[in-house]
Amino acid sequence: MDRFLFGTGYEGEFLPDEQLEDDLLRIAEMGMNTLLIGRDAWSLLEPASDAFDAGKLLRVIRTAAQAEIEVLIALPVRVPPPWLLDSEPALLQPGADGRVPAPDIGHPGFLRCAERLIRRLVSRTATCPNVLGYCVEGGGRFARSGERLLAGFRAYMQERFGVIEELNEICGLYRDGCAPDSFARLPDPASVRSPGYLAAFEAYLALCRERFYRWQADIAATYKRSDQLLLRGLSPLERLAPLPPPEDAGAAPACAVLPAG
Repeated sequence: MDRFLFGTGYEGEFLPDEQLEDDLLRIAEMGMNTLLIGRDAWSLLEPASDAFDAGKLLRVIRTAAQAEIEVLIALPVRVPPPWLLDSEPALLQPGADGRVPAPDIGHPGFLRCAERLIRRLVSRTATCPNVLGYCVEGGGRFARSGERLLAGFRAYMQERFGVIEELNEICGLYRDGCAPDSFARLPDPASVRSPGYLAAFEAYLALCRERFYRWQADIAATYKRSDQLLLRGLSPLERLAPLPPPEDAGAAPACAVLPAG
């Protein structure tokens, strides 16, 4: 890239036309040349399971082009829409503090709908000349418990250690008095105090996140232009960094391949 990107996150898709035009003129006057849009737009793009409308997002893109501003589009899968939560009640599980629900990013229903959204969004917007690229999103709001996640963690630990006695020794489960006799009976990390066991769980969650990011990027790459970027949001402050190579991110989640329409 031969230019410096200077900009901000902007939710213009939720604003009226008059405010949008005024905002973008002011943003351009401040010397900004890039916007990150669409971060929480899933419900806007898909107000129902059988509907897709990118009109308001396209309005921001076109108005930004008139102000000579380029656009990064977030893949807005971090906040599932109400219709998806209603149809998949098991999608939400306890999050970081154990109380506020967060989406289970490995839930098959979530992955199916998120894939459809990404395909629709990128195929509809990639032809816009001022779309600089796409940003995979997570925001850190992921489920940290639930039967599906625990089953995945147990399989991960069995592959990593192979022998249950070795796991119990290294992770300190003997000292905690909760050493299981098989990987299928590994305890929920929420009920364990062993630093080694909790560190292993955090490593598993990090792997799940990397797989989720790579999965999103692989779908978007099918539709984006060759000159468009794929970035990962590292924090709510829009600090962006290139994605790791596929071999560093692990395998993508299993999910059916869906058409863009």
